[in-house]
Amino acid sequence: MGLLAYDPDQLARLRLAMRDALTELEGTVCWSLDAQVAMVAVKEARRRLAQQWLPLVDHLLDADPLAGRALTALGFDDMRNALVHVMHHGYGWAVQPDPREDDPTIVTPEEARALGALLSQGDLDVLLDDPGEMEWVAAQLERIALDPRLTAEFTNNCEDLARVLNSLAERRIALDTPSGSGPVTVGQIDLVVHGLAAVWSTHVGARERCLDPAVLLPQADTMTPYAQALLLAAMDVDPTTFAVVAVQILERWLIAADGTGQGPSDAFQPGPNAADLLFARLIDDQQAAAAFVTLAADEPAILFTTADDPALAQQVAITGTSPAALAAAAAEAPVTAFIEWFQRNAPYLNTAEPTYPDGWQTFLVDMVAPWTLQFTGLATWHFAWTPPEDLLAFVIAQPGAADRLAADAQAVAGGAVAQLQELDRLEPILIATYLGLLSQLTVEQQVADEEQRAARWAATLMVVNAFVDVVTLPAGTATSVAMIAGGPVVDSVIARWEPDPAAVRAAAEATSLATQTVVAAGIADALHAAWVQHGQLPANVLPPPRPNPQADDPAADYLRDVTTWLLALDAAGHGDLADQAQRLIYLVLNPWDGGEDMAD
Repeated sequence: MGLLAYDPDQLARLRLAMRDALTELEGTVCWSLDAQVAMVAVKEARRRLAQQWLPLVDHLLDADPLAGRALTALGFDDMRNALVHVMHHGYGWAVQPDPREDDPTIVTPEEARALGALLSQGDLDVLLDDPGEMEWVAAQLERIALDPRLTAEFTNNCEDLARVLNSLAERRIALDTPSGSGPVTVGQIDLVVHGLAAVWSTHVGARERCLDPAVLLPQADTMTPYAQALLLAAMDVDPTTFAVVAVQILERWLIAADGTGQGPSDAFQPGPNAADLLFARLIDDQQAAAAFVTLAADEPAILFTTADDPALAQQVAITGTSPAALAAAAAEAPVTAFIEWFQRNAPYLNTAEPTYPDGWQTFLVDMVAPWTLQFTGLATWHFAWTPPEDLLAFVIAQPGAADRLAADAQAVAGGAVAQLQELDRLEPILIATYLGLLSQLTVEQQVADEEQRAARWAATLMVVNAFVDVVTLPAGTATSVAMIAGGPVVDSVIARWEPDPAAVRAAAEATSLATQTVVAAGIADALHAAWVQHGQLPANVLPPPRPNPQADDPAADYLRDVTTWLLALDAAGHGDLADQAQRLIYLVLNPWDGGEDMAD
């Protein structure tokens, strides 16, 4: 920005000096021929002072043409006139922008200094009521951030950056609600915050190196947690540093929320709070999410009791503990810590609290799904505090958990296969036990649901029976449900509607048995294909049997057919192949039952 400016005090002193000089020049006379050339210069200086410079300065001081009229339509306090503001209020100059030189894409060091000073000391409410001014400030900050010299000029003069960010944060909290409205938008505030974040990142060198978290945030003691989260989420820092600072911010948020004061302003407002801002960024950065959940394993409350939207916290946990983010050994601490936290706190979670982690029951299933192998004999985890069967039982016992585990079948399979490939030696007996465990967990949950329904049915009949005992029917006799139920029609209705856990178990175990049979058949097919591929058996010779889904007991029929097939292999001179098949197939069928026992 070019300026038209003058300092009235200096001009007044200049006028006095020029008048003194003119008086002296008017008294300077020399008639010597040798001095004629010098006298020409004296006369010209006297003429210019008397006819040009003194009238100009007199006119400036008398008319005050720059300060005497309105600065511009924007006014002195508009951020777009930051340099004008500083020159006028800070140094007393009469000043106007030069209309001949105003390229907004060029920021001078003077302008960077002025913008920093005015942001730090000016009326931010004026800024926050002018969308055009907000967008201009955001653009200037982005330009300043590109130049380390301009950045230094800005930060050296913006002495209270925490005040600026707190003001932006408070207005954003008020706007980011269902009823929030105002002259500026959340998006325009975010543009300014991103500009400040870019400047601060350049200032601390955040893009070039891993930083000490202690120097990442300016004036951390005076910034609100929401303002800190707003700035951090907009900064370009390495994932580990982001996670460490995010944990520190949320620890401060928890302390403030649990204290005796009014707490952080975003804790009691509808809409996203500091945790929501951080979690939204973590979800998009798998490395940062992994680092965050590893740290949060020591204090899961910073993850599960801070966000306004619990789905964000749960997604951070799922993203950060996924096999793609953490190796099996590193995932143990956060996965087990999070389950144990809900196991301890589930009785005390209050659905009326704004940060109640709604949906936590199915979230735990989603988190555990790729790690189910670690809850069996194939585990490489150590479970220092709680036995694995207790943790898994707690997860599966939650409402909707069994159905969710079935829906997560792809994650279960993918996680198990990846972890099996990392083991030095695979034991078919343990794999079969694992498969049986998964199958029977579903059976047991279905039966438990039916038993609860049966208990509710019985309780309802008991209450109704108590009422009927004291009700006089039109015929004048008191009766009860038990007496009414003596009729054949009512008996048939009750028999049809009454919950039947035994029938549910039978149906669920039949499904499990069918799955067991399919797995065994798949192994037999794979063995036969391998024998043919390696030339141990001619193609289409002695293929393994297929399960018969129409049979009354497909598993028993298949086992009988497999036995016949094994005998045929032995009789055809392939006893070694028969022994191999018998060992693997039976190792699947029998330990599967062992896994079912574990689930029971």
